[in-house]
Amino acid sequence: MSFAVEVSIITSQDLPIYEQAYEGFNHIYKGETIRYDLKGNLRESDKIIRKISDEPPDLIVAIGLLAATVAKENFSKGFTDDELNSPAHDSLWCMLTRGATTKIFIHEENF
Repeated sequence: MSFAVEVSIITSQDLPIYEQAYEGFNHIYKGETIRYDLKGNLRESDKIIRKISDEPPDLIVAIGLLAATVAKENFSKGFTDDELNSPAHDSLWCMLTRGATTKIFIHEENF
């Protein structure tokens, strides 16, 4: 039995370490993913936030400080469910800094 969720991946910009994290995630996770790149520019976040809000994923993975900040500031409450019995949406933020050091923050408000 397989269980797959739709995942939106936000990357801060096109850097080798962020690309490695993205490729590593996709190597392990075989479900559907959609990638959004902030291109190192906070102004890119408005259209990405709108796209994610219009079609909410089950999970958000943010790679890089800018992506983690945008995800936390805009999706920290999860998403509003349309149906009473539909599952709550959860979010995960992953911030990569200082080489291989990884910090992961998991939002569990709706569990």
